[in-house]
Amino acid sequence: MRTIDEGLFIKLLPDEGMILTDVATETMRTGEIDLGKSDSADNYKDIPIPDLTVDDTLQMLNQLGVDTNDQ
Repeated sequence: MRTIDEGLFIKLLPDEGMILTDVATETMRTGEIDLGKSDSADNYKDIPIPDLTVDDTLQMLNQLGVDTNDQ
């Protein structure tokens, strides 16, 4: 994970082939985070970008209650 001091805030960027997630739950996925005053880079980590299939995506949407039936 790379940190860039932007003056008013710190930007976190993942290493190549990685994505950022939160340490506590690992549910968030993002390519960039701007840290606030009370936040810390220790709250985030790099993980490999997952290889998702269409079936994986449909299963996740169904778990969230999104209707994926186009018929």
